[in-house]
Amino acid sequence: MLRDLSLPSQLGRYRVEGTPRCGKVLKVPPRAIPVEQPSPLAKRRALLVVGTALFVVVGSLAAWLLLHIASNDKLNDTPKNTEKDRGQGESQTVVKGIGKPRDENTPRGVAKPTEPLAQVKRTGPEETISLPLIGKPNNDPTKEVGRFVSRGEALVYQTKDGKWERVPLNGPVFTGKSLVSLPGYKSELRLKSGVNLLLWGALPELPLRLPLMESAVILHNAPTGLDADLTLQRGRIFLTNRKEKGPARVRVRFWREEVWDVTLEEPDTTAGIEFVSTYYNSNANQTIKFRSGEEPLAVLVLHVIKGRAQVKVNYDTFALQAPPRPALIYWNNKRTRQEGPIPIPKPIPDWDPDLKLARKHQELAAAREELVGQLAQKGKSVETGLRESLQSSKPEHRVLATRCLGAIDAVSTLVDSLGDPMNPEVRVEATAALRNWIGRGKDQAAKLFDRKKRTGILVDRKFRRADAESVLELLDGFTLEDLRQPETYDTLLDYLKHNRIEVRELAYAHLIEAVGEDKEKPSYNPAGTSEQIKQSAEEWQKFLRKKLTPKPKSGKP
Repeated sequence: MLRDLSLPSQLGRYRVEGTPRCGKVLKVPPRAIPVEQPSPLAKRRALLVVGTALFVVVGSLAAWLLLHIASNDKLNDTPKNTEKDRGQGESQTVVKGIGKPRDENTPRGVAKPTEPLAQVKRTGPEETISLPLIGKPNNDPTKEVGRFVSRGEALVYQTKDGKWERVPLNGPVFTGKSLVSLPGYKSELRLKSGVNLLLWGALPELPLRLPLMESAVILHNAPTGLDADLTLQRGRIFLTNRKEKGPARVRVRFWREEVWDVTLEEPDTTAGIEFVSTYYNSNANQTIKFRSGEEPLAVLVLHVIKGRAQVKVNYDTFALQAPPRPALIYWNNKRTRQEGPIPIPKPIPDWDPDLKLARKHQELAAAREELVGQLAQKGKSVETGLRESLQSSKPEHRVLATRCLGAIDAVSTLVDSLGDPMNPEVRVEATAALRNWIGRGKDQAAKLFDRKKRTGILVDRKFRRADAESVLELLDGFTLEDLRQPETYDTLLDYLKHNRIEVRELAYAHLIEAVGEDKEKPSYNPAGTSEQIKQSAEEWQKFLRKKLTPKPKSGKP
């Protein structure tokens, strides 16, 4: 189980080299210690010693360089081999480490690793192909790179005019377009290069470690030496090598300018990758406030499900194998480097590409099937179909539609759904979808409401400036320090009596999260009448006063 994906558990554990352990730097006044001048004979002896040392060092470097060149010529002498030799080429075991050479033909510096590092076995002349240099993604010209082959799934793309359309079964997929597999839908792409890409849309009802929803990627024109080049915008994907023989190389871009090169070493090798960025966290210790201007927490996890793979991160290459070998590596933007490879004793159930909803969520599974048919109707845009599902009499249809609207950036509709007076489940899902959308980056909140310019989606939806400020404040999370302040609860209690249902809904959600599963908590309906809201707010005030009042210490005075 992954632990602490956000921040290091210990900070400030390194001391500045050269500083005494007591933490104080000793200062010596200049010229406080007399210096004796060396004699001419001592100077000549010193020069002789230095010259001899330089001669030995230069000679050693020259010998090593000649040996290195000779060994490279021997390894790269594949054109002189016969066809039989090419097919059976000598295998070279390459591992990362420094120490005693593995054998007499292995240059110093390439050593046998200690567990749990895995070995990378490169066989044949095709392994000499180097990965192309990393540059900006190439989307010019737009090319067809594969086909969508999943029946009964929902894959959508954004057109040049900003509308979202569904990709039909066996329809082509192109580079430069944002492809989104809606929440709960698994969309498989068969690329012409021999790589299968599965966009794995998730749902909160699935037992996952990260808060995943839709899966979104952009395909790029792959340079020579790569079989695929893509940007993982959010969510989970699975990469599979479907070639008849040989490795498949995929460049995966994510977050700002992070790039990992993934080599699926052999046919049928499968690797899963998931990426999420968020400000909001149910653990107040890990909550980041977007109003601070800080970037959200961004996490990427790569797990080899089957076969062997290599992952190149910056200048380091890591070997991974399916469980029980080192199979997992992860990264987040609050640390200086990735963690892993990590040995996985046995397959992780929630990384199964065929993972399905439990029986108790069958009504949501049925809603998923019905929504696919509704989106397939000709002449109807994706957003129009989802808005119609919001009017369904079945709550599961409304829940799924709200989640899908968040996946396609229909923020105006989400804001309207936050004020839905009839359907509390829609308000709850709209809150989660808005927080997910804000979590994509530090500039997202300003699109909702820009304090300086007094513009944004909330202003377009006729929110007054003060009300827009309140919504933004409540969409932000509370840190542990916030939750220790009585003023925080006073503010939330005031918001329970606010004139806008959106503000009341967000305030109530914070209170419910703060008190947890307390059976004594009062009932409250953000969409109730004025009298009901006033009475419930007073009950919550009494309840919180009782909970926040320190209990007297037991014992004799």
